[in-house]
Amino acid sequence: SDRAGGRVYTKRLNQHDHIDYGAQYIPCFNDNPIYRIAQANNVKLEPVFCRQKKVLTSENGKQVNYDTFIEATNFYFSFFKKLNQNNFDNISSDINDVGTFMKREIKDYLSHKTNHQQHGTFLSTIHMLVQRERKFSGTTSLTDLDVREYDRHIGLEIEDQQVSNGYSTIVDKMVDHLPANIIDFNQKVDKIKWHLNQSKNLKKQTKSCPVIVECTNGNIYQADIIICTLPLGVLKDDAKLLFEPNLPDWKWNSIERLGYGYVNKLTLKYSTPFWEKSDHCYLLFWNNDEYMQHNDRRMQLNEDEQWLKDVTCLECISECSHSLQISLMGDTAIAVEKLDSKYIAKSLTRLLRFFLQSDDIEEPESVLLSKWHSNPLARGVYCYIAVNSNREDINMLASPLYNDMNQPMILFAGEATHNQHYSTVHGAYLSGQREANRVFEAYGVVATDFKSSL
Repeated sequence: SDRAGGRVYTKRLNQHDHIDYGAQYIPCFNDNPIYRIAQANNVKLEPVFCRQKKVLTSENGKQVNYDTFIEATNFYFSFFKKLNQNNFDNISSDINDVGTFMKREIKDYLSHKTNHQQHGTFLSTIHMLVQRERKFSGTTSLTDLDVREYDRHIGLEIEDQQVSNGYSTIVDKMVDHLPANIIDFNQKVDKIKWHLNQSKNLKKQTKSCPVIVECTNGNIYQADIIICTLPLGVLKDDAKLLFEPNLPDWKWNSIERLGYGYVNKLTLKYSTPFWEKSDHCYLLFWNNDEYMQHNDRRMQLNEDEQWLKDVTCLECISECSHSLQISLMGDTAIAVEKLDSKYIAKSLTRLLRFFLQSDDIEEPESVLLSKWHSNPLARGVYCYIAVNSNREDINMLASPLYNDMNQPMILFAGEATHNQHYSTVHGAYLSGQREANRVFEAYGVVATDFKSSL
C-alpha cells in the first residue's frame, strides 16, 4: 500500500469534502485508546450527524403507519439488547443463528396481534432495520451470525462521534510520532518463510534471522520476529500460499471458521440536491410479499437489479456536500462492485423516482464506491463470529507461532485477533499493543507506557 491506515481510509474530494470509505465512528468511552489519542492530539470530533428528520416512503405508495413503525423499531431494539445481554433463556438447541431465532421471535410476537393489516408494515420495518444490523458484521444474512456468540462488544448506549476532517487524520497524527522514513510503503508480501528448527538468543545480536519476508518487487526483509497484521480476508484467500511452511492446522481451521464481512459505502454526489435541507434520511419500506394487497404498487426489477432491495436507507452526510450515502453489505456489496457507475446511477435514480413519486429527480453527477472486497490488501472489512465458530477461534488466530526452542517467530495482530473488540479500530490498536509487549518480553526489555499520545 502507498499509505498508512489499512481499512481506515479517508478519500478527499476537494478542500471541503471527504468520505470515510472505511472506519468512521469512534465509540466515546475512556478506555478506548483511539478516543484518547484523538483527545491528546487535539483532533476535532463531532457528534454523528443528527438525523432528526426521517422521510418514510413505501414501495406501495401508501403512507407508512408511524405507530407500527415505532412498534417494530422498539421490538427490534429490545430483541438485540436482550440478545446482547444474553437475556434469552428460550433459545432451543436446534437454533444456531441469529436470523432463525429472530424470525421465530417475530412470529411469536405477531401471533398475539389481531390487526393483521399492519403486519406488512411491521415486517417491512424489520427488513429495513436488519440491513442496519448487517452493517455491524457485513453479513449477507443474520443467519450467518452465531446466536450464542452474538454481541456488540460494549453495549448499545455508548455515544459515537466522528472525526471532523476524516478518520485518517488520527492515523496521520500517529505516523507523525514515528521516526522519519521508518515505514516502507508499496512492499507487497509474497512469501513469509519461518524456520522451526532455527533459534537464537534474542538478547544477543547475531547475524542469523529465522524469519524471512520476500516481497513481489524482490525486496527481502530478515527478522527475528515479525508481527503479521494481514486482514482475516487476506489470510482466508492467501495464507496457504503465503507461509512457508504452512500455518499449523489449528490456526488454519480457526481462520476458516471465523466469518469475514463485506460492507461498501456508495455515495451519490449531486450538483444540486433535490431534498430539503432538513431532510436528513430517507427510509424505504419495501413490500412484504405475504401481506401485499392486490392493488399495491410494486417496483419491477430486472434480474441484475435485485440488489436494490437491500437499499433501505439513504442518508445525507455532513462531510460531503450535496451527497446521499448508502451502505451495502454481504453478497450485495460484492455484486455492486462489478457494476458500471453509470448503471448504478440510473438504477438508483429510478428507485428514488419510484419511491418518492417524482420524475424531477436528476441523476447524480458522480457515484463513489469503496470496493473493499476487490481490494487485494483487504478482501472485505472486518470479522464476525460465524455459526459454528466462537471466541476461541479468535484466540487461536491471535496465538503466536514458536520455533522448536519455544521462541516466538510470527505474532498476529489486527481487529480479528481481539476477542472482545473484534471488528473495531480500537480492537486492532489494542492487539498491536499486546503483540508489541510480547516482543519486548521476548527480548527481555521493559515496555514503555502506552498511555501517552499514542
